[in-house]
Amino acid sequence: GAAGRIFDRLEIGGNAHAHQIDSDVEIAGNAYAYAIDDVQVTGDAFAYSLNDCDIEGDASYTTESGCTIDGAEITPYPGEADPAAEPFPLTDEQIQDWKDAAAAGDTISGNYTIPLGTTESLGPIKITGNLIVDQLATLTLTGPIYVVGNITTYNNSHVALDPAYDNSSEVIISDGVIDAVNNTFFDRAGPESYIMMVTTKSGDDVFKVANRVDALIVYAANGEIEVLNRAILREVTGYKIHINQLAEVTYESGLANINFTGGPGASWQIQRGTWREIK
Repeated sequence: GAAGRIFDRLEIGGNAHAHQIDSDVEIAGNAYAYAIDDVQVTGDAFAYSLNDCDIEGDASYTTESGCTIDGAEITPYPGEADPAAEPFPLTDEQIQDWKDAAAAGDTISGNYTIPLGTTESLGPIKITGNLIVDQLATLTLTGPIYVVGNITTYNNSHVALDPAYDNSSEVIISDGVIDAVNNTFFDRAGPESYIMMVTTKSGDDVFKVANRVDALIVYAANGEIEVLNRAILREVTGYKIHINQLAEVTYESGLANINFTGGPGASWQIQRGTWREIK
């Protein structure tokens, strides 16, 4: 929509499309917008206004100021239509189903900590307070986990899938803030398995993630995800995404292609047609 913006020192390895693209953005493909300002585009640019840009391909525009354009110039041009608001790939009903599946297993009342250096297996389970995975501790998933409060992981902790998952994946859901910035490792069961962490909380900084966590999928449909400190994620879906210096998001699979389970042996997946990738 008209509030959509891609900005502030980003390198994008493909195409970019928003109402506005600005502030030191490098785009390896084409750029589509109403306004483009201080952007380097390897491909073609399509916008109503171009300002202080370096376009290696063709440029279609109505107004232009301070740009270098290597290819053909097409003018006037009304600008690209704003991208339509896309539905999130997970519905509220789907997330509630996961919560119900977790609660059907067992319930821990209040806060729960996996102590320093220990290993515990959890799931399916509901925790009514906060969940803490302490330093050097390992949480092994044997089913979905639903945490009503916050989730915090500490230095050199692990969140791992039970080996029985093989190439299936599992979900951890929180209604609070998720803080996974302290060098936490997310361990697969098989080469195609993932751990997806979901928060339903609204607002800024509802999910912080850092360091190399490339088996992790991050999801926050109502709030801001902050990606820090050389984090390498396979997928990030959020209302707002803040990618800090040196962090990377390498899109790999798409949520529609991932099998989730209610515990080892019981697999199911998101139905095709309920999710689609923006080209």
